[in-house]
Amino acid sequence: MHALLLKHKTLPGKRGEVEEIWRKHMISAVDSNKDHLVYVYNFGQDDDEIWAFQVYQSKEAASEFLSHPTYLKYLEASRPLLAGEPIIEVLDPRWIKGMEVS
Repeated sequence: MHALLLKHKTLPGKRGEVEEIWRKHMISAVDSNKDHLVYVYNFGQDDDEIWAFQVYQSKEAASEFLSHPTYLKYLEASRPLLAGEPIIEVLDPRWIKGMEVS
């Protein structure tokens, strides 16, 4: 398995707009992706933070998702509202409730 923790910083006051764009594009893309095992979309304590925790079946599956047409539309629409590139932490899952981790 392959897990990611992403922190996005929006331009001041733009977090709600980014969430609307995310909901428009990403829910269906994630729901329909059999290799997306876990996806948690979160707001941070800072009014301009968005966090995403994702677990994929594999590193290759995570890389493939980056070229998904709906994901690319989300990026195009949301990038002007972000303060910069996300901070991305790659994680090595050791145990996930209800899942076999190898």
